Amino acid sequence: MSNKKCTKCELFFPATTEYFYKNPRGKNGLQSRCKGCQKAQVAEKWKRSPEYFNNWAAERRKRIGPEADNARSRHSDLKTKAKATACVYLITNKVTGRVYVGETIWKHRRWTEHKLYLRTGNHECKPLQGEYNKYGKEAFEYSVYKVIENKDKIELRKEESATIKLLLKEGTKLYNKQGA
Repeated sequence: MSNKKCTKCELFFPATTEYFYKNPRGKNGLQSRCKGCQKAQVAEKWKRSPEYFNNWAAERRKRIGPEADNARSRHSDLKTKAKATACVYLITNKVTGRVYVGETIWKHRRWTEHKLYLRTGNHECKPLQGEYNKYGKEAFEYSVYKVIENKDKIELRKEESATIKLLLKEGTKLYNKQGA
């Protein structure tokens, strides 16, 4: 494998797309600057002239049309959804034993939302928010109850409902409205 020298930082990197962006007119079909230098250059240009980039984006939307942007974002959502973990999850108060049951297609994103809302005092479930304020974040544990392979929202809701019924039957106190 050959090495390529970045014309900006003058460091040598393997001549691959891992270190250089593609450029069909460049030597070896790669840009002359490494990705790090290229990103820094764009960031500096953005800082100096944000209106240039806004105009460029507007022109691009006119040129390719809004449907192309929508198709790209839909494709991106599908790729993200394919990598995501769909599950029924539990947020358990380790002090009181009370449980919040939820379902999601994007486990990590949803847990991050819960943590943000609880930390800022804006969680939709007021009993959960109240106990979070009382006991602190260390008192709560996030866990996956059941992974759903096909990522079907209807099946997720059914599983969430079944989990709530099962936990109520076992005598577990819930934060959810059905168990409040």
